[in-house]
Amino acid sequence: MPLAPDFLSDTAAIVLGKTLDATAARQKSIANNIANVETPGYKRSYVSFEEELRSALNRKDK
Repeated sequence: MPLAPDFLSDTAAIVLGKTLDATAARQKSIANNIANVETPGYKRSYVSFEEELRSALNRKDK
């Protein structure tokens, strides 16, 4: 019996990892925006999950 189900192939694992990276980047941006809500002159940052994931999947360092 295999340790991991067949649907967790190498490709799926890579995509899941990149998805987690994109989600983490977005959450970090949101946390920074909340932490700096009262900081004068602070400009909020925005991370598009879709753009981050697309960029991560297109990188050569898969």
